[in-house]
Amino acid sequence: MDNLLYTLRLLALLVLVVLAVSILSFLSALLAMVPDRTKAAGDSTTVITLVPVPEPPATPPDVDDPTRRIEVRRISFYQAVPSQTDHDPEYSACGPTRSPWTQVAVSRDLFRQLGCGARVKVVMEDGTVVEAVVWDTMAPRWRRTVDVLVAPHEPALAYGVKRGYLEVMAQ
Repeated sequence: MDNLLYTLRLLALLVLVVLAVSILSFLSALLAMVPDRTKAAGDSTTVITLVPVPEPPATPPDVDDPTRRIEVRRISFYQAVPSQTDHDPEYSACGPTRSPWTQVAVSRDLFRQLGCGARVKVVMEDGTVVEAVVWDTMAPRWRRTVDVLVAPHEPALAYGVKRGYLEVMAQ
């Protein structure tokens, strides 16, 4: 009977160790996904988050044509806040998020044509023109769509959804 009790206790201890190791590995994997944003006063350590660089455009802009016009179905506005971006609104697909009204996110079909850093004019049907840089992508469900980055305090939804076109400017 004592041998059976000893074996059961040893087995229970082994199960607890395996469970503890599983929980610790899960927590370490979870912590690895969270960027370190803690910085002590006077700490000169810089935390660098690596962002994957998207592939270059499949078809580069024509060298002879300084501008190209691309019709878009939808022009909308977004803010760099977690509810409207991925987990880290400080970083876009092409690098650190730029200033409001200088960055656009484009649907992935347009992103394949234009690539990171393409200078564009977003020309809206109401005559509004925004000069910006392609610096982010949109969710895969969108096609021929542009999102203009606005400041967090601006009423992005109130600006509405517009129609228009992109004018690709020479680099």
